[in-house]
Amino acid sequence: MRKKKEKSPPKNGQTAVTFFDSPEQWNRDFALGRRQAIKDKQKQNAEMERRAVYRRKLKTASAKRAPKTLRTKGYYRFSREYPGNVDPSGFRENTVGKKTLRRRRRLTVLASVLAFCLAFVVTKTCIYTSRSAPETTAPAASVTDSRKLAFKALHISYEDLRDLSGEALAAQVGDAKCSAAVLEMKDPGGNVMFESAETAGTDADRHIPALEEKLKALKNAGLSTIAAVSCFSDTEAALANPDMSVRVGEADGIVWLDNDARAWLNPFSEDARAYVLALVSEMASLGFDSVLLDNVCFSTEAGNGSPFYAGEGLYNGTRNQILRTFISDAVQACAGAQVLLMGNVAAFSEESDADNVRYDGNFLRIPAASLCLDARVSRQERQVTVGTETFRDIGSMADIFILSAAGYAVNAVKESGVSNPVTVCIDRPEDLAAAGADLSGVEGLIIW
Repeated sequence: MRKKKEKSPPKNGQTAVTFFDSPEQWNRDFALGRRQAIKDKQKQNAEMERRAVYRRKLKTASAKRAPKTLRTKGYYRFSREYPGNVDPSGFRENTVGKKTLRRRRRLTVLASVLAFCLAFVVTKTCIYTSRSAPETTAPAASVTDSRKLAFKALHISYEDLRDLSGEALAAQVGDAKCSAAVLEMKDPGGNVMFESAETAGTDADRHIPALEEKLKALKNAGLSTIAAVSCFSDTEAALANPDMSVRVGEADGIVWLDNDARAWLNPFSEDARAYVLALVSEMASLGFDSVLLDNVCFSTEAGNGSPFYAGEGLYNGTRNQILRTFISDAVQACAGAQVLLMGNVAAFSEESDADNVRYDGNFLRIPAASLCLDARVSRQERQVTVGTETFRDIGSMADIFILSAAGYAVNAVKESGVSNPVTVCIDRPEDLAAAGADLSGVEGLIIW
């Protein structure tokens, strides 16, 4: 074993050197010193990290408490009135500045809302003013004349037709300042209101008593008469003759019903078309001046299943073509009476999009028929597109919708090249008052 040498006294400027008894002791002392150095380094790093975290927290807290634009250095730590909301940098919250900034923000938001509302009103006014304005310059008298309607018709309810006399009905139409009366001879449920030679869909309890005398009294009062007929929406005839109805899938005997539990006739069924045409011919023979064809379309509702139109696969044409064929046959069946064809905005659109599924096209360029725009609020979908405009809450802006849809229909007819007269049908008199009857280019108006 090595002996530890005696320490010699250090000389001037020299350091005493320690000698170890063994290598093992030297290794232990070296490892101990190394571990101590590592620990010291770790403590130093932890302290630096702790200080960095503290600085970040302090900076975040100061920014949340008092932004730079809202801080002031009016108090210092040695001040006598040193408040408690002063950050370590010596800044305090400027509550007065905050209140001022909040007030400015509220005024800015209010001004923005007012500016938006004003811009919206001005834009809408300019749009509808430009639409209703004549295309060519003309004297003021001609502009006034163009806004006059050729006729204005009033729909008479079934109860009034059944209970009132012809003179009372004429007085009711006259009080409404209308020149024509609309009598619903076949409703969407399929009820026929007169004694018909057809068996399907007739119900004696629904017949209007003394119908011919009442028609004569209306004409004697100088009023025109219009017979309204629901063509393919017919629950009575569809249930009585399932072969003429729209069915669920390809199953026989299961009649398809729409969301209102109404059945529909199949336009591809020759028997269904013949039945409706026979009723139209009878209405014309009763002495009506015009016949209003409604529901000449395909239902777009989900109903109780997928609607199946028997015979569609055998028909050499589209759905729109079968509807046009029916309309042409109806014009011939009316035997001189004017035909009014009812359709919504999609019936006047040249675009073949989802909105035209009801007609699989449009009703433009149909000769010998006047087009009637169905602008009744109760008959519109939740969302209606008129050209580039979309209406979602029609009930609150019925007058704007009527003016927009009427202008769109008139322009569409003009651009089609066939000058079909355009009539507008509404279901609320207040809508007419709001619109001011300022329907340039519209021939007639029907109040349902």
